[in-house]
Amino acid sequence: MQSARTQQERVQLVNDNERGRDAAISARMQMAMKEPTTPSGAGAMISYMAAELVDDDFEDDSWHAIALKTVSAALTRTSKRT
Repeated sequence: MQSARTQQERVQLVNDNERGRDAAISARMQMAMKEPTTPSGAGAMISYMAAELVDDDFEDDSWHAIALKTVSAALTRTSKRT
């Protein structure tokens, strides 16, 4: 039988979770401020944003997600033609 976590272990888990969340927010902000240098890079960034919108309770068939996926595909296609 496993023993219950101590108060110190619970505090450490909460702190680790907060640090992980802060790191993810920081990484997303850095990506958001990085200007894509190619249409394919722009498409990848938009594709990631569309996936995040769906994860954040937007419906996969919402106009936001569909528009972002459409633009992402167009940018990726355009990049492959040049």
